[in-house]
Amino acid sequence: MDWVRPVVAAATGAAIGVVVVMALSWSLRLLARPSAGFVQEEPENWPRAKTLDVPRSPPYLTWAAKAAIILLAAAGYGLVGYGNRPAVVPLPAAPMPDMQAAAELHSGAEQINVGAVTLVFDPPAGYCVYPPGLMRSVVAQQEKLNPDNVVHIAFGNCDELRAAKENPGRIRDFGLLMTPKAQLGQDFGPAQLDRIASDTVDFGTLKETLDQRLRESGTRLTVQSFAPLGRIDRDDRSIYFAFLTKTDDANIIYRKACVMAVTALKGRMLSYYLYSHYDTDARSSVFGLLQSVKSGVDRLMQRNG
Repeated sequence: MDWVRPVVAAATGAAIGVVVVMALSWSLRLLARPSAGFVQEEPENWPRAKTLDVPRSPPYLTWAAKAAIILLAAAGYGLVGYGNRPAVVPLPAAPMPDMQAAAELHSGAEQINVGAVTLVFDPPAGYCVYPPGLMRSVVAQQEKLNPDNVVHIAFGNCDELRAAKENPGRIRDFGLLMTPKAQLGQDFGPAQLDRIASDTVDFGTLKETLDQRLRESGTRLTVQSFAPLGRIDRDDRSIYFAFLTKTDDANIIYRKACVMAVTALKGRMLSYYLYSHYDTDARSSVFGLLQSVKSGVDRLMQRNG
């Protein structure tokens, strides 16, 4: 505790004062003692003056002087020593365990709230829901990168979550459920889904293949950017879009493919995103993600009637 410091400093000063008193007393005694080599004997008939026989005390330190020296040393060292003590440098906080490891990772069902409608979400096989600490990090990141959407839940590959620190950029395979803020409390059903489909450019009418779009997007893709591939599929439940991104994390370039499904569920709009890193073959990643997203939408439909 902090009060111990001045007490210890004062005690150290008192000890130093005792040493000083002992040294001074010893020195004064030596000075008062006559030297044996300089004693001069008086002749027997030497005339002596009649004086008062007053005994002489050697110049010793009095108890008051000793006490004053000790008190001054204690006070002086206490003030100077404590005032000039070295600053206490706090120890660095212990590092947080990796994602709080398996304690918070689970792949069970989670409830989410979409515009006052409660939905049940099951992560895909091999995926776990993000733990609370990382979930807050993802929400904060999306607020900066994509502020028009509300993040309901994030999930990622369980093995990658256990291996990663609190850094979503290190996770290769992950997904998000989001809803545009403007649509959060609005009714959304098949009619609204058809309207989005009609407003979306159908690249098939432009006689462009997905391979052509992939090549063009790959040439335009730069770091911290994304290249849309447009609509790549449609069924009676959802519309599916894809895009590519390139990010730089700790001077390492990551290329990601993403497939997003826009679907209507219990009168609410829900966007199901699934990401995966790829090295060179973006096409196989896109089509693999498309099948995974379709499976995820099917699971959502089954869990929510």
